[in-house]
Amino acid sequence: MLSKHNKLGLLLIVFLISSYSIHAEEWEKNVDKKGIQVYTRLVKGNNLKDTKSVMTIQSSMDRFLKSQFDFPNYPTWVPKCSAAMLLKKMSDSECIYRCILKIPMVQNRDLVVHLKLRRIDKDNCIIELKGVPDFIPRDKDYIRMPRLVSSWIVKNIGGNKLHLVQVNSYDPGGKLPDFLINMAATTTPFESFENLRTILEKP
Repeated sequence: MLSKHNKLGLLLIVFLISSYSIHAEEWEKNVDKKGIQVYTRLVKGNNLKDTKSVMTIQSSMDRFLKSQFDFPNYPTWVPKCSAAMLLKKMSDSECIYRCILKIPMVQNRDLVVHLKLRRIDKDNCIIELKGVPDFIPRDKDYIRMPRLVSSWIVKNIGGNKLHLVQVNSYDPGGKLPDFLINMAATTTPFESFENLRTILEKP
């Protein structure tokens, strides 16, 4: 029988997934290769596509979580990230960080993110990411991304394997045409997952 804590955790997962479904189209699979699936959909009132990425990797939960809090190494797996740094640590499971994105042919971006880890039990966790663009003053050399709402849902499925689901909704800011942003809606998460898998599956 599930404990009260685990029941609340499972309810949180259901709420988190369903909260992305309000006024949204059905997910459309755009990529299915190399063990990675990437889905996109539009939400009413927003011309930018949300993304959902899914894969199973050979890794422990601890190793995956360490990668999410290892900000200096973000450039090794986060596409276009040239640097990332911790701004404020509230606890071992909650912090605020900044990520600098260098994007060819357009003005570079930066992103300030509130990260919170929720451990449901030893085999399940959720990482919630939310942009906090006003946490620090803006830098004139970068366009501050105005919006990010993202989550990781991570499950240990046994055999030292993890099932990963990441859902993203974001706005890069500036005056980029919607169609250009949507073109990257599948390539960026696929590259991110492929890079992360390479790092986590290293011996």
